[in-house]
Amino acid sequence: MFQTVDSGPSFGSLFLQLFLAYFGPSALLIAFHVWLPAPDTPVWQMLDCVFLAVAGIALALLVTALARNSARVGIFVWILPAAIELWAAIDESLLFGISSLGSTLFYGQGEDSWVVVLLTYPTWGCCWYSAAMWWQRRTKDRERT
Repeated sequence: MFQTVDSGPSFGSLFLQLFLAYFGPSALLIAFHVWLPAPDTPVWQMLDCVFLAVAGIALALLVTALARNSARVGIFVWILPAAIELWAAIDESLLFGISSLGSTLFYGQGEDSWVVVLLTYPTWGCCWYSAAMWWQRRTKDRERT
C-alpha cells in the first residue's frame, strides 16, 4: 500500500551549499590575507585563484564526508554564480568594450579589485566546489557498480 520514495534534490540543501561554497573559500582567503599580507599583483591574484580552488575542493570533500548525499545537489552550485558572472561580463563588454573585461572582472587594482573579490573569486570557488562534488558523485557511482 505504501511505497518508499527517494527524496529528490532539496532547494534547502542547494542554497545551504551555495552559501557555503560562495562565502567559505572567500572567507578563508580573506583570513589568509589578514595573516599574510600580500601585494596586489597578477602573481598573487593567480595564487589566490589556486588557493580558492584548493579551498573549494577541500570544502566539498568535507561536506560529502559529513552528508553523503550532498553531492547530488552540490554539482549544481556553480550555475547561479557563473550566470551572474556571465551577465556581468556581457554587461561590461557592451558598456565599455570587450577589452575592459580583463581589468574589471579578472584583474583589478584599487577600486576595480572589489569586483574581482566579490564576484569573480567566489564564482571560482563555487566552480571548483561543484567539480569536486561531481567527482565525488562519479566515484560513488563507480563503487556501486
